[in-house]
Amino acid sequence: THPRLTHTGIVVGTPAYLSPEQVKGLQADFRSDLFALGLLLYELASGTNPFLSDSVTTTLAKICDEAPPSLSKLLPKSEPELDRIVQVCLRKNPAERYQSTQDVVADLELLSDRLRVTPVEGTPLLREPSIADKQHRWLITHQIIVSVIYLAMLYPVWYARGWLPPPWG
Repeated sequence: THPRLTHTGIVVGTPAYLSPEQVKGLQADFRSDLFALGLLLYELASGTNPFLSDSVTTTLAKICDEAPPSLSKLLPKSEPELDRIVQVCLRKNPAERYQSTQDVVADLELLSDRLRVTPVEGTPLLREPSIADKQHRWLITHQIIVSVIYLAMLYPVWYARGWLPPPWG
């Protein structure tokens, strides 16, 4: 990880997530945050930051000069609409990025809705239970069964206590 950059004592961010205008010392606004959001989405989808390099200087140069490879090149089965959203967020010129956060949210919600519904039937997609889901279900079932057995054993013990001599009975 890179250290956080400071400018006159003010922390301005982690170098790998700075926008080109921040690297150049220009005025930053919410579109700089949208650039960072695009980087986070890219990283979540691909597992890599396209600009991260061995040195801070090289990372900053890549942010300013290089276009990131599209997600579809890295992940052929990736969703083209996600690739488009990320590419808009990562444009070098802030004027070419989304012009409001609501626009990004709207596109992400549309993508989410489209991925949640099958195009043929319009029914929600059901995923197969994962191993963790099955293990969790087993643990809950096990705890319920053990609790029931424990409670069932209390009755005979409570009843049998009268047969025992003092001080146990």
